[in-house]
Amino acid sequence: MRTLLLLLIPLLVINTSVFCQQDEKPKQLKGFSVEFMDQSIKPGDDFYKYVNGTWLKNNPVPPEYSRWGAFSEITKNNDYIIKSILEESASGIATQGSNQQKIGDLYFTAMDTVRIENEKFNPLIPYFNKIDAVKSKDDLIKAIAYLQMNGVGNSFGVFAGQDDKNSSNVIPNFYQGGITLFDRDYYLKEDDRSKDIRQKYVEHTAKMFTLTGIDAATSKNYAERILAFETEWAKNFMPRVSMRNPDSTYHKFTIEEFISMTPNINWKLYFIETAADYSIFNNGINVGTPRFFAFLNDKFAQENVIDDWKLYLKWRLITSTADYLSSDFVNEDFDFFSRYISGVQVQQPRWRDALGMVNGTMAEALGKVYVDKAFSPEAKQKVNDMVKNILETLKESIAGLDWMSDATKQQAYRKLGSFRVKMGYPDKWKDFSALEINRSNSLLENMLNGRRFNYKRNMNKIGKPVDREEWGMFPHLVNASYNPAKNDITFPAGILQPPFFDPNADDALNYGGIGGVIGHEITHGFDDAGRKYDADGNLKDWWTEEDAKNYNKRADMVVEQFNGYVAIDTLTVNGELTLGENIADLGGMAIAYKAFLKTLKGNEPKIDGFTPQQRFFLGWATVWRDNMTDQEQRLRLKTDSHSPGKFRGFANLTNFQPFYEAFNIKDTDPIARPKDKRVVIW
Repeated sequence: MRTLLLLLIPLLVINTSVFCQQDEKPKQLKGFSVEFMDQSIKPGDDFYKYVNGTWLKNNPVPPEYSRWGAFSEITKNNDYIIKSILEESASGIATQGSNQQKIGDLYFTAMDTVRIENEKFNPLIPYFNKIDAVKSKDDLIKAIAYLQMNGVGNSFGVFAGQDDKNSSNVIPNFYQGGITLFDRDYYLKEDDRSKDIRQKYVEHTAKMFTLTGIDAATSKNYAERILAFETEWAKNFMPRVSMRNPDSTYHKFTIEEFISMTPNINWKLYFIETAADYSIFNNGINVGTPRFFAFLNDKFAQENVIDDWKLYLKWRLITSTADYLSSDFVNEDFDFFSRYISGVQVQQPRWRDALGMVNGTMAEALGKVYVDKAFSPEAKQKVNDMVKNILETLKESIAGLDWMSDATKQQAYRKLGSFRVKMGYPDKWKDFSALEINRSNSLLENMLNGRRFNYKRNMNKIGKPVDREEWGMFPHLVNASYNPAKNDITFPAGILQPPFFDPNADDALNYGGIGGVIGHEITHGFDDAGRKYDADGNLKDWWTEEDAKNYNKRADMVVEQFNGYVAIDTLTVNGELTLGENIADLGGMAIAYKAFLKTLKGNEPKIDGFTPQQRFFLGWATVWRDNMTDQEQRLRLKTDSHSPGKFRGFANLTNFQPFYEAFNIKDTDPIARPKDKRVVIW
């Protein structure tokens, strides 16, 4: 949930000094540095703290964050560049209808806290009235559809995406959805933490209803009914680990079959309300979670439940738009989701949350200006060269595998050769000309306009050719990705800076940093889920039975390894949930190292007293430095497919013989793994 710090100041001041408010200035970011190390610790005792110990000690989680590490450092610095773009755009000089005008006006309305405070709950009243007007099951379908189009998730999820078994087609995908807490387990488990979360959730929901003018007793009753309602949903959710398996979430039907499977839901009316011509669904639909829709069909058959549905829809509307309302809503939302659930102590400055709203609406338009200001073509070229080296190295590594047959290798080569690389920013930018944003609207109106625009953009893809040039990430994002359906890897400009990449640093650090990330994303194409997609992006088994067994044997060893890491108290990493990311780390690191060795000429001097080989591993551990609140760590252990940074920084290194040799780590050292437990896949 976004968090806001509302500034109660005169409008005149908003138009001037708020846009220029002072905050901490950007820092010169560093990658690996000996000053961040704790060399009192031996590498073989705790390599992660050996590399990052002093940094971890001196960089506790800031009170306005739930975690603090390399990713958050870069993001914070990027935000200052974005802030200057937003302030310039909000000055009112932009051409009407331009991207700059829309960015500026959205930022302006997000910063106009006087207006937001005066409006209080009023912007939501027309939407409440629509829900109150529901009298029948058909009315209910209309309300569900209307709210979904406005970005208010409820009841179930639907989006346009490539057909997993025919990647040239875009089809509708229907999935479970509609719960407010982060995972089904929070509704169902009986441990103390889950019980406490449910109690606090009821209290939070009741408080939010009182802010709409409803008395405390009624609000408490509403909150208890909503928890019971959502618990029914959660009981019929597919578990998160199962959701990782693409075979478990691919169930293709014709639209007629889907309608006949769920006869109590008026889908034809739903499609009319969402302006979807279901005649274009002739390529079928994917129902990711059939059990959930069987439950939903039964739910619609029940009598005398419309009032519960209406109450639920009001709640989903409130909780999904709280950030756009007055400070009493914002503060209560922050207290539950950020302070209680994630351990954040104070709210972010208002401008950061306003920035987040612009990112959520038209991030690519903002990113276009960002790359003009902050991204070097030279950096793009250098990283592209690293990608080519790493791709070639993985091909060579596959050729040398003794557990994979030639038949499977040939298919692997084909997949590797078809990888599409997206670097820095898109070649073709998204068109926002149809998006209506202006400063005469309320913040809520502007945000919902943006949500409807992006909903329509997504759903309009159905029945049209796949746009393989489209980016799923925005340029200033500090992240990277692999898309199995498109078989592409994406590296936004935002991540191409220290500690991940520094054009002035030695190859060892760059290959240990961004090289490891490149290897990670490429290896996702061959992780336990990615390996199930072929070169064309189709969910298709291209492995021999024996090769699949050999792969799964190694994957099971990775699961066992990470299941053994205690993260906090008695809570361990979930090796099954994090398997794909752990395999990508293991393979990505190993392939990046092999690619790095190709850059050596044989006479490289030590730097800071470390050999190039040592500096590679130092670079790897540096990018995973990360402090986290206890609450956030508990949340992520349940919901995040990535292992905590403290394990990513060393765990897979302990499977890799060159790491032992680089730091003279003995088999008897604490971090060493028994040789028969060391996993090598790629």
